[in-house]
Parts: sequence; structure tokens; C-alpha cells
Amino acid sequence: MVGGGQGGCDYQTGMFLFGIAAMLDASGIKGTNSLPNGILTDNSYMQWFATATARAGVLAAPTLLFYGKAGGAWAHDLYNISSQNSSFTFTILNRPVNVPSSSILALGSASPSGWTAGAGLEWAFFGGAFTAFLEYDYMSFGTMRVNYTAVVVSGLTFPIDVRQSVNLILFGINYRFGAGGRSY
Repeated sequence: MVGGGQGGCDYQTGMFLFGIAAMLDASGIKGTNSLPNGILTDNSYMQWFATATARAGVLAAPTLLFYGKAGGAWAHDLYNISSQNSSFTFTILNRPVNVPSSSILALGSASPSGWTAGAGLEWAFFGGAFTAFLEYDYMSFGTMRVNYTAVVVSGLTFPIDVRQSVNLILFGINYRFGAGGRSY
């Protein structure tokens, strides 16, 4: 679940529309991946994301716009490494460490930047002052090196390469300021 706001401007000429927009959303997006050892998982939580995009569209009807968009994307992520559903003991720095089931072993964070592309449809209603949109967006942040700090062993840090991409379906309602004159 995500929620936030956006702002931008559009230019319409005939049945074509061109515009730019910026969006900032708080996010509840979570992900979990098993690490290669099969004992630990890397859990991610995207706190927020932002985009700055250009879009181009074509009117399919007087009040219905189909569009594509592309641009930059930014996010802030929190990570933790936890044990899966069993306890275990391992040795680190010549001392045994007992790890209970479902324990958090390390924490990390990152603020990656990447790119986004998407497509959607927007319907104008109430004379064009309001629009409702439904769109699909793909965000790619590539692979980044995240530095984790161990919780169970004080002062131990280690890097893990994290590859991140996000698929989103967004729904929203916009108010168009200055919608006087020609508008779809």
C-alpha cells in the first residue's frame, strides 16, 4: 500500500498531451529473499519513493487519455537479516553465538536512485477539473552495495549486494488547476 501526492503540468494540442510530473509517496512495500546459505533471509522495507517523469499521451475519447511515462526514481529502504524458522549456533571471531528462531541478526539502510517507466489511462470528469487515473509503473534501482551492522556481534559490519526492482499499480484522483480552455 502506498499513499502520497503528485504535482505537474500538461500541455495539450489537439488529441495529443505532453507533460511532466513529480510524485512522493509513503510506502508499505516489503520484500523477503532467502540468502544463499538457506538459513537466513534478507527482509526489505521501502519507507518512501519519489519519481520525476515526462509523459506523452493520446486522447482515445474526449475525456479518456492513454499515456506512457518515463523518468527518474528514488527510494529509502530499511533492511534486516533474520534467521528463518529454526535456531542455530555459529562461530564468529572465535566465539560461539546462539541464534534463536526468527531473530534479527543485522540491520542496514540505503537510499538508491534509478529509473521508472509506466503506462496508464486517465479519465476527466466534472468538466475536466478532476481526473482519475490507473497506471502501471516499473521502477529499477539496479544492484547496490548495502552495509549491514551486526546486532549479535558489536562493531561487526559487512556488505551485501542487493538488487531491487518494484512493480506498482497506482490509482489516484487529481485536481487540475487552471483547467479552463481546452482540456480532455
